[in-house]
Amino acid sequence: MRLRVESSRDSGNWRLAIVAGLIASAIVLHIFKIPYPLATFLKFDLCGVPLAIAAFIALTETTVLGLPVFYLGVFALGGATDPIGPAMKVIAELFTYLPLVTIYRRRPSIASSKGVTLLVAITILARASIMCLVNLAITPYWLQIMGWVRAWEEAWFFTLSILPHIALFNAIAATYIVLLTVPLIRIIRSMGVTVVGKKDTGS
Repeated sequence: MRLRVESSRDSGNWRLAIVAGLIASAIVLHIFKIPYPLATFLKFDLCGVPLAIAAFIALTETTVLGLPVFYLGVFALGGATDPIGPAMKVIAELFTYLPLVTIYRRRPSIASSKGVTLLVAITILARASIMCLVNLAITPYWLQIMGWVRAWEEAWFFTLSILPHIALFNAIAATYIVLLTVPLIRIIRSMGVTVVGKKDTGS
């Protein structure tokens, strides 16, 4: 059964309303977290799933408008004391849904069992590599700013010591986000929800 809309403008507004609801859901889901056992300051959550679905429906709007709202929500939930943690979260989710959505839009057939394996691998590579680079660039300085370490060398070596955990953590997160999101996107497509900017079809 496909959902009929009266005009492309109404359809776009309807989709953007769904995206807004998904962004709000992502903020709420960020409350429920499970620590990564080997480095408990890293925490798993499910907020990447609604963010990826929102990006599938409206990639530009989710990235330009939705992610700043998500950042502010996560920042507020953390007591508005740590601006770096939420920023890291936004970058991680951005580089999870960008390869996922871009590839899925171009090749929906990748949702097959073999294709999903490739999609998971590409998403892991994107998220884990970016987060390792971002942590190398930011974490040593942030540790010093917060007063958790005194010397830059100590901060640098600490960052290097946690880098394998950061890579593994982000690989696990990318995997379950893809595996949970792809079936939901297939359901959304079967309902006739189209991508913002594409002409609606339906009967």
